[in-house]
Amino acid sequence: MKSLRRLRDRVAGSTDGTAPSAGDPDGGAGPGATPPAGAVVAAYAAVLDGRHLWVAVDDRPGRLALRDTTTGQVLAAAPDARADGPTDEPGFLSAVLPLDGVGVGADHDVVVVGPDPATLHPVWTARPPASATPPAADGRSRVVLDRGPEGLLRVRREALPGTAVLRTVSARPDGLALHLDDPAAALAVHGQGGEPVVVAEPVDGLLLLTDGPLRDLPAGMVRLVAVTGTDVRPVRRHADDLAEPGRSVPLPELRDATTDLPRLRLRWGADSHLAARLVDGEDDA
Repeated sequence: MKSLRRLRDRVAGSTDGTAPSAGDPDGGAGPGATPPAGAVVAAYAAVLDGRHLWVAVDDRPGRLALRDTTTGQVLAAAPDARADGPTDEPGFLSAVLPLDGVGVGADHDVVVVGPDPATLHPVWTARPPASATPPAADGRSRVVLDRGPEGLLRVRREALPGTAVLRTVSARPDGLALHLDDPAAALAVHGQGGEPVVVAEPVDGLLLLTDGPLRDLPAGMVRLVAVTGTDVRPVRRHADDLAEPGRSVPLPELRDATTDLPRLRLRWGADSHLAARLVDGEDDA
């Protein structure tokens, strides 16, 4: 696995079992304070893209895999890296494990499948891994790393709050035309405080955003949300598959009907949720 050592150094202390954390000089006490018999110590573990688990342990025969804690079923183990010749990371057994088979609510332990497929070695971690992980591509769930009983490294998929998907957006002479996957949802602006302000009502599934409803709103960054009754949901891209969607995906801007100066600039946030910058008509930077 390329760059594994650099990644390990960057997050040293989060999953590396070789050093206790600050404020815990003894590395903890009680259940899970030391690896159980037969366990393998994690050198690195992270979910970097929402779809795969990057994991490494000290080099040993076998393959890394995930095991359902309820059924005992082992998901397809990673290929044997030794069969591909020399590795970029000598001294480690490493893998990038797909997380498609991890369903919502199902816990999976990280294991090493030995040369005998019936022999499984759980992977132990010294402390809880970092919990911040990106959502899955569909934005509906997130796989988090956890420290299970006896300190075993575990992955779990959690459902995320509902969202509305932006299907299309285009600039028209009379405003911005937006289509969401929920044709009954209104479009609202949600600032730093207060309640969302509805700026476009759906008409035959179309949201037409004009400058009129924005004239009394202060300049600044806002979120655009979908409103159905009392349900308020973020508006997101069809997939959370870009590191910097705000830079990678251009979106149209809304201009003032009278002055033709910019009034609202759409952009994607780092979480692939739709945001906008309201400008006062004079700020064209």
